Amino acid sequence: MRQEARFVDVPNNYWGAAAIQDAYKTGFLSGYPGNVFRPEENIPRAQVLVSLANGLGYTASNSAGNVLQIYNDASAIPNWATNSIAAATEKKIVVNYPNVQTLNPNRAATRAEVAAFIYQAMVSMGQTAAISSPYIVGQATSPVVSQLPAGTTLTVGHQAEKILVSLEEPKPVPLTLTLNRDVMMDGKVLIPANSQVVGEIRLEGEGARFYANELLVNGSRLPLSATSAVVTKTQRGSRGANALEIIGGAALGAGAAAAITGLTGDREVELITVLGGGAAGALAGYFLGRDSVTLISINPNTDLNLTLSAPLAMR
Repeated sequence: MRQEARFVDVPNNYWGAAAIQDAYKTGFLSGYPGNVFRPEENIPRAQVLVSLANGLGYTASNSAGNVLQIYNDASAIPNWATNSIAAATEKKIVVNYPNVQTLNPNRAATRAEVAAFIYQAMVSMGQTAAISSPYIVGQATSPVVSQLPAGTTLTVGHQAEKILVSLEEPKPVPLTLTLNRDVMMDGKVLIPANSQVVGEIRLEGEGARFYANELLVNGSRLPLSATSAVVTKTQRGSRGANALEIIGGAALGAGAAAAITGLTGDREVELITVLGGGAAGALAGYFLGRDSVTLISINPNTDLNLTLSAPLAMR
């Protein structure tokens, strides 16, 4: 057992001070350089797994590189965490939902994930009964049939002629795109045309970019990490313009709908064209009195083709 540590950001009267000291002395947690613990900071999934593996004294029996090949995002695991996460993987402590092969090591852990990790650690020590689950790494995984490498392009489209978003969108604009053509590999269809890509449009500087987070294919939902290029084309609307002239078959973000409503006074806009539903009406007053608005104009059939930022494993 280690000697007690004095963390500069954990005063003696801090509510969790005693537990933090116990976790440090038993090897479960170590803090950061400079005797810093960061008690209010969210803990990434990688740190939870490293803490459990280190505290329980687990080491990998095989090379970390071989063990971690099971994860399609293994390259995102910090170097300092690879050996401990390999050990946790061998002990079947790792639980990944919804894709058992996606670790998400740098995402903040949820309370449910921490509970699942701790339960599996108890199973590994023989302190509780094992649960059969397809999300426990190493317990029940389906073989990977093919894997699309990072950098692969997915050609997508949308039924709208254009998508208009405001530079003052209050939050990301939800959007579902459709694959325009089959994705082929080794002469076979890996992802059929018309599969859906779920994600959102986020503002970036003076433009907007689509971020994909899920692929709907053959009745399954797969995590997807892909982005479009940043779109900076704009369309300007002036006071007195007809709302339909501005819209012209477009789908709108809530901010864009509010801008057009505030500019033209036509509240029919928000009823039929807003991506993700309402909220435009409450925003319209923000744009009242303006002589013009500038909107980002996206052609969803040419501007939003996606590039995989991480490999996509298909079964």
